Amino acid sequence: MTNVGARLELRLSGATGERACDWRAYALLRDNVQHYAEQGRPSERFFALHSLEKAVDGGAVVIDAARLRGEVLRALSVLRGRSLQDAAISVRTRAKLTGGMVGSLRGTVRARLMGWEPALAGPAQASITSCASAFVSSVLALTGTAVDGDLLTVRVVEVGRDTEAPHATAAAPQRPAARAGPLAASTAT
Repeated sequence: MTNVGARLELRLSGATGERACDWRAYALLRDNVQHYAEQGRPSERFFALHSLEKAVDGGAVVIDAARLRGEVLRALSVLRGRSLQDAAISVRTRAKLTGGMVGSLRGTVRARLMGWEPALAGPAQASITSCASAFVSSVLALTGTAVDGDLLTVRVVEVGRDTEAPHATAAAPQRPAARAGPLAASTAT
């Protein structure tokens, strides 16, 4: 459970260093990729991007750095020209933001049509990609020289006013998941 006054921070580390960003920047990018490029359901096309949600659930995830870089660059292209007024949010992200239960219902909706804010609020005319830039720049900085087989470890920590603790359970890092077949329902957002 998140402490009062705490926020969740995504920590990415690899051979070239470590970077951190607010997890909501990741959620904003991922939710809109899922909505606009994947018709609301996670697909193999953005497997590494969706795999990071396991870190948001607790523990750490190890992913292929070069694949994540490619997917983030593809996401920037897919979302070019989209503003926050058109931003989508997944049902899963909405539950995380509001403290609700993450049930079996999956998918995305246009946030403002539901009267909800996107994962990161801002001016309606701001671009989704600029609002997600903390996550994007972290990934691109850490993967600039990545080749197949290079790995990133991703974890989420609660950062409070005076404390820092692992989010949820501190499970051992997971190796990259097999890429055969569609994503399992447990990875869907």
